[in-house]
Amino acid sequence: MSPHSSQNSHKGMAIILPFRAYRPAPHTSAEVASQSYDSYDPDIRDSLINGNNASFLKIIGGAYKNYPKSPQKRYKAVRKAYEKAIKNRILIQDPTDSIYIYKIQTTAGKTYLGAIACLPVASYNSNIIRKHEDTLTARESVFETYLNTVNFNAEPVLISFPDNELVEQLLNQFSQSEPIDQFECSNGHRHSIWVVTQTEEINTLKSVFKNIPHLYIADGHHRAASSSRLANMRKDQESQQFLTFLIPESQLQILEFNRFITDLNGHSDEEFLSLLNQSFEVKGLGQQFKLPTKAQQFTLYLKGQCYELNVVDHYFSGIHNPLEKLDVYILNTLVFEPILGITDLKLDVRAQFAPGNQSVQELQNKVDQGVFKAVFGLYPIAAAEIRKVADQNLTLPPKSTYILPKLLSGLTIYDMS
Repeated sequence: MSPHSSQNSHKGMAIILPFRAYRPAPHTSAEVASQSYDSYDPDIRDSLINGNNASFLKIIGGAYKNYPKSPQKRYKAVRKAYEKAIKNRILIQDPTDSIYIYKIQTTAGKTYLGAIACLPVASYNSNIIRKHEDTLTARESVFETYLNTVNFNAEPVLISFPDNELVEQLLNQFSQSEPIDQFECSNGHRHSIWVVTQTEEINTLKSVFKNIPHLYIADGHHRAASSSRLANMRKDQESQQFLTFLIPESQLQILEFNRFITDLNGHSDEEFLSLLNQSFEVKGLGQQFKLPTKAQQFTLYLKGQCYELNVVDHYFSGIHNPLEKLDVYILNTLVFEPILGITDLKLDVRAQFAPGNQSVQELQNKVDQGVFKAVFGLYPIAAAEIRKVADQNLTLPPKSTYILPKLLSGLTIYDMS
């Protein structure tokens, strides 16, 4: 490994760094690469962890099963299982520093095409890499300890950048040839990888990224923050960079988080609708729950009826802050805090969240069956709006965005040992 000093990080430009990835042995990626631990149905997860297979989930999940109460023992067991996978040539390290071009084609016809590379922690610390989410110190600390023990990044942080013609031309150019690895996952998504190894080609990629002044964390804020903490603690060169997947902003799929509520804070249905009338134009939409069709519009499904809520114009007079114009903020300010008394979305159990990939019928059923009192439908936030928030060093309220793609673990591993 030839680590790259983070001192290359100049002010105001994106520095991408090649690395020598550990990757699944040829023709085994479909079996090895895994989704995140929590995304599996428990039964499927158990059968993968216990079964006779080479899934990366065995490396992570087996340790969780064996040491549920001791994080330190668990992390050591993860490292041991990882080293065993290398010894058994389930994972093989590439011979040279490379940048990886990676394409995901979903069953719904969506394509994500970007570059897997390391980014310097110094770029994160100097705000070249910008954030839109608050991180929890306790969670950062857990991740830092984990990284320090296992000594690898197996799941890239998802990073976006404003669309850039030169970068996209290069990504398209590199992905024209035969991929070095191509496979289909159990969910039907198709994955392809190309390895850029020639110094000249790597330098070309690096130079086009240098024209991008800022990068934006789309998903993985805690992983990036913990990498920054680790770099500060360890000082060694390997820990001064972290694993990322960089894609153009327009490729991100940003879904909303719809909001369930368990009660109306003591108000009757009629009182609640009357209070909403003070801040919204309320219109009945019938008995089927529908989602809003534009920003600054909400829908509400309550007691078998769907309502459209349009924010009254005078809310916006005198607002200059990009955060205050966002739907998640408006809903908190006009409904959740003053009417429902819900002031902390992270802690108040009366508010629950449903990512935008859940069907509208599913959301309606939960209210009809009495699991929840009502559900609010939201419109997804645009990538450019998130960028404005990050550029002003502001943070979105909790559960504002559900961002795709969700990345696999164990496909290109950055080893820090």
